[in-house]
Amino acid sequence: MLRKHRATILSWVAALAFSALSGNAQEAISLNAPVENFKTPLFNEDGYRSWHLKADQAIYQNETEVKILGLYARQFSGDEKNEVISTLETPEGTYDLNNNLAHGAGIITVKSDQFQLTGQAWIWQTQKNTVTIHKDAKIKIFAEIGNILK
Repeated sequence: MLRKHRATILSWVAALAFSALSGNAQEAISLNAPVENFKTPLFNEDGYRSWHLKADQAIYQNETEVKILGLYARQFSGDEKNEVISTLETPEGTYDLNNNLAHGAGIITVKSDQFQLTGQAWIWQTQKNTVTIHKDAKIKIFAEIGNILK
């Protein structure tokens, strides 16, 4: 799975290089040109869609990092139902190719039919399917949590 995500991110970076060509083959290729308005699905080992990533821009930073602006990700059930089970949204973050995680200082929002989580200074560990928030974390729980206060 790590290789699949890394290959997807690297394909975005390759697209950066191709987008830099403006018809003149002798022009230098700039990896600083952003890939704009991209969308890509990610699939699990069984071939079912697990994620759909969409962003306003992806900007190559270096061999191990891609800056992502306007990220909106939908997580799917990963089976034949193909149901959206959560969404993740942030205006800006950085994807770390070596560690297969994204992080950012700004706000992030994660939503499902069970909860809504917001906060700042976050890390999204894609392999573990976890989001850690270090600042201003707020959670709204929509599911019934029972009689926990007695």
